[in-house]
Amino acid sequence: MVFARGTSLSIAAGYMLFLCLARRWKLALIFAVIAASALMYLRAANSSLVDSAARVDIATGEGFSHRFDRWEMAFQAIKTKPLVGYGFGQEWALLSGLGSEGRAHNAYMTIWLELGIGGLALLLATIYQFVSHGFSLYKLPESQLCGALLLALTVAICLDSLGLPTLYWEKLPTIALTIGVALVGIREKVPLEVAELAYLPGTEVFAEPS
Repeated sequence: MVFARGTSLSIAAGYMLFLCLARRWKLALIFAVIAASALMYLRAANSSLVDSAARVDIATGEGFSHRFDRWEMAFQAIKTKPLVGYGFGQEWALLSGLGSEGRAHNAYMTIWLELGIGGLALLLATIYQFVSHGFSLYKLPESQLCGALLLALTVAICLDSLGLPTLYWEKLPTIALTIGVALVGIREKVPLEVAELAYLPGTEVFAEPS
């Protein structure tokens, strides 16, 4: 909550979104109370640390760990080659020379810088597919929780990518989204198999009572 503020907020937002989509209002309230209590405990234990972590100025960028400067450096580099980019793996070499410590700390800017506008479009198209499939699953009563989980996971990872290279370099989010792909495939295949089974001679399919 203090040293990985963006990630903590992204996880909290994803978790709250899941609980709201699942209509677990009491659990959402309990989670909010626990999070607020943990923050109050941390502040009581080390007020100066928590206060410095919470001191953020959007206008000047103070409190964002120099991310405004790094984003500006990345944007200047992107403007030089916005269409084709500089090539895969070139962010470190390029931004180190520009004084931003080799990282843009924004997955979308990193992909645009290295792979050009086409790479960024491919990433956004992939995110759209996850959101679209999440909504499709959420609309079905039998897979509503699966859809809510996929949507919440996608939102959390996308939010975290605004301040970190989460969607581009990190391994665990890639593994999580891969599991999401498997989840979509399983939930889309099961209804199809049930429908095919209903047409087999001598086979009866009974719906479970709600």
